[in-house]
Amino acid sequence: MARHIQHSELATRTARLNKLDISGKPYWVKLGDGLGLGYRRKETAGAWIVRGIKNPKLGTYWEKAIGTADDYGDADPNLDVKTATTQTIMTFNQAQDRARAVARGGEGASATQTAIAASKDKPITAGEALDAYADDQKAHGKSHENVRKVKREMEPELRDTFVSFLTKKQLRKWRDDLAKRPRLLRGGKAHPGGKPVAASTVNRACTSFKAALNLAAANDERITNTSAWKYGLAGIRNATKARNVILDQDTIGTALNACYQDPRGPDLGQLSEACAETGQRVSQIARCEPEDVTIRNGKAMLNVPVSRKGQGEKQVTHVSCPISLPFAIAMKKVAKTRQPDQPLFCMWGGKPWGKSDHSRPFKEAVARAQLTGRRITIGAFRHSSIVRQIFENRPLRLIAADHDTSVGQIERHYSREIQQHADAVNSRTLPDFKVRRLRVVASN
Repeated sequence: MARHIQHSELATRTARLNKLDISGKPYWVKLGDGLGLGYRRKETAGAWIVRGIKNPKLGTYWEKAIGTADDYGDADPNLDVKTATTQTIMTFNQAQDRARAVARGGEGASATQTAIAASKDKPITAGEALDAYADDQKAHGKSHENVRKVKREMEPELRDTFVSFLTKKQLRKWRDDLAKRPRLLRGGKAHPGGKPVAASTVNRACTSFKAALNLAAANDERITNTSAWKYGLAGIRNATKARNVILDQDTIGTALNACYQDPRGPDLGQLSEACAETGQRVSQIARCEPEDVTIRNGKAMLNVPVSRKGQGEKQVTHVSCPISLPFAIAMKKVAKTRQPDQPLFCMWGGKPWGKSDHSRPFKEAVARAQLTGRRITIGAFRHSSIVRQIFENRPLRLIAADHDTSVGQIERHYSREIQQHADAVNSRTLPDFKVRRLRVVASN
């Protein structure tokens, strides 16, 4: 049986008769999300009323009288709340039990509550919705890393709340609290500088959370409060700040040479050179197979699997990227040494590259090359490739297709470079009108 709510003014007949005025408007106490118990004070014995949410989108409720208060009569201590009527005398605690019984699908309950009670399936909780979404992502071959992070950042109370009972206020509080928490380093330790979670990280978490809740709503017609997370988990504005490191050709060559100098072997150099020549992500290059490198009519190509980002099923499975002939010849030789179940690009010992396995070795290579200034990561190769094609005046649509992204993302993250290129183009189009300007003589 559910725990009873304590209330100093409603708990006893003495308190109700002495502290509350006679009124047609009920005195309410909250029993849970979307459920309340009311007491209407009368000249005779008062009445108990239950109120439940009817349509979360419209903010409408249903109300129903469920019994008579024990203001002047005594309640049956062995009362069966399931069979009670509006004439049945009840104590405050018995009225709570009766209210919950009605909300679970008894007479007067809303269609949503009745459906929940009649269904054999237990309503899904927020935590279960995240688990179901993670399984769905796995089934479609997509990453579920952000889903795992969201669940880790949820308090047990929110995790165990039914999706149909989530409120905008509750979800917005979770989003805002997440933005105030200290950033965590690898291993779960707090950042020594006490830096808060980046706004862009919060937005990614909210996006994953909303996707999980939308999937739950799509699979269960009883869930009608989609506006709760549409507005409660709305993204933080101006959260994305471009911190792109753009490298010139000589700097990229210096970095690649340092990668090939890794004492463990050429594996880091091969991975880095593929990223530099194609402009693709490490996660894509790491999934290339031996047959993905081809040489035909003197032209070399690397067929790179598309990323697992974005929504829906991607109809294009690979991006065909031109690469230099010497690099293709070298990787053809590497492909002959791979086992059937091995990718083309492997770590030392033949293991596939994991998500962050390259980070520390690449950082060591940058140090060996004595490249100073802004922090250079392997992602700088992708940024440099996109910006290089922007300055070569290629259409953004083709640049987006070649880099497995969208025009909107390029415009959002490379707006400064696009504007610089536009200024350079505009300056070359300035006409010379052969104007004869009068010489201005300064007066005494």
